[in-house]
Amino acid sequence: MSNANPTVGYLRRSAAPPISPSRHRSSRATAAVAARVVAVLALLRRWHRRARERALLAALDERMLRDIGVERSDVEREINQRFWRE
Repeated sequence: MSNANPTVGYLRRSAAPPISPSRHRSSRATAAVAARVVAVLALLRRWHRRARERALLAALDERMLRDIGVERSDVEREINQRFWRE
């Protein structure tokens, strides 16, 4: 038997399927993984910037250090730190 109202059948066929709870969990898991990836990338950028800044600081001569008011001992202490240390 045919449906009297053809629009109802069309709407039923075109409606998006409901999101299952497992699919919802997987999208949350994907978002959590993406957030961790973003955090790791930010950390790697921060470490790279620190290492680059310390290398630039090590390249300054005595006159330049005097201009910015920094002692060579302070520079030595800073450049001898590991890149992950602030």
